[in-house]
Amino acid sequence: MKLNKLATFAVAVAVMAFGFVACNNNNEVEAQRTYSDEEILDAVTFVGQGGADNFSMLRTSPPGYVTLVTMRLGRKSRGCTGFGICEVWIGSWQVWNIVPLDDPNYIFLTYYEGKDLSNLHLRLAEQPGIDMRHVLLAVEEDVVVRRITDSSVIEVGTIPAQDAHFRPGLSDYGGFEIRVVPSEPVVVRP
Repeated sequence: MKLNKLATFAVAVAVMAFGFVACNNNNEVEAQRTYSDEEILDAVTFVGQGGADNFSMLRTSPPGYVTLVTMRLGRKSRGCTGFGICEVWIGSWQVWNIVPLDDPNYIFLTYYEGKDLSNLHLRLAEQPGIDMRHVLLAVEEDVVVRRITDSSVIEVGTIPAQDAHFRPGLSDYGGFEIRVVPSEPVVVRP
């Protein structure tokens, strides 16, 4: 009789342990869902991303008044398409206004002279339509940061090849912190 109770107890413990392991494995699979670049781009909007109607200040400012950090979204390996960082410039919008302000492939961040460029914050403008916990912003190869003026193009730093992890506390909806390694300015086009 005691042996029967002991066997029943052992079977019950084994069933509970199996159920616990099965539930944990199910949660892990769900938490690590990956998204394609296209799914991510459809689900997120960054503060300052082209197409967002927050650039009336640029259209009405005197020439050279607004200086921006402009980031082109995309992976270099995919011809600057996808979810990553492809190019970065600093300069007056009036100087190089070849980029349409409504192009969603670009993010425009206000830049103040003397501002520390060691970290650029890409903040989400609204609640994303996907679980961002495991989303990475791709930086496939080093990205040179260039300063554009009326008369020259100067390399001022580099974003190292390293994917950026989503940071939920960066703003109300989270975002990505991009590390920039400053360098001695190098004039590449006088």
